[in-house]
Amino acid sequence: MSEKCVAAININQDYCSKCSICHSICPYEAIKRDPTTGKVEIDLQKCQVCGICYSACPVMAIEIVYYDYASLLDYVKSLQEKIKGDTLVLMCRGNSPSTCEVEEILADQGLDIKDYIPLRLPCSGRVPTEFVFKVLKSGLRNIVSIQCEDAFCRFKQGTKINTRRLLLGRAVLEQLGFKPDALKVVKYSRKVFYETDECVGCDKCVFICPYQAIEAESFATPKVLNESCMGCGACALVCPHHAIQVK
Repeated sequence: MSEKCVAAININQDYCSKCSICHSICPYEAIKRDPTTGKVEIDLQKCQVCGICYSACPVMAIEIVYYDYASLLDYVKSLQEKIKGDTLVLMCRGNSPSTCEVEEILADQGLDIKDYIPLRLPCSGRVPTEFVFKVLKSGLRNIVSIQCEDAFCRFKQGTKINTRRLLLGRAVLEQLGFKPDALKVVKYSRKVFYETDECVGCDKCVFICPYQAIEAESFATPKVLNESCMGCGACALVCPHHAIQVK
């Protein structure tokens, strides 16, 4: 199989203006730039298909198959006809809340939404504002992007960068007459917590945690270090008394 066949990202050199924005913004240093000609190319060995370069390119010279936004838009429209909802909820697959948890998150944000359109993506923080504008233009009234906290993003700087971009997009939408809450970004990350009465202090959770996020206590339930906890659930799997939950 040729390298071109396995490429998920491609730079159309006919469209590229050699501005080097993609080269400067790539967190994996996967975009090579010729210092003489200014030509940029993708290093497939380093590329993690995070999509930051795609969303940042001002002339749309970067093509990406990781997200086919035209198909996603058609999918959203089909769900809209079926569900009859007017709110799109974007979620990360790697940190995706359950249906009940989504309703709790929306309620915490003061949103009384029962019929919503769920869209789980590899990274909800990677969605470009162009897709957001097209979704709102199709008839939906609200978009809620449930993103993990920056430190927990599997795609590194993706959520931080796109959160800023979405906030700028929201300012544009307000100028176009949309409500201030038409586009909302919500941070959400899974954390471990204990049912203290069920814990017997075996400390298997302390041993298995790959992030050293649980500390043993002499005469109490082990202590969870929330800043280090990645919500992977390994501790919950090995707990013999089901005293640990991930939420």
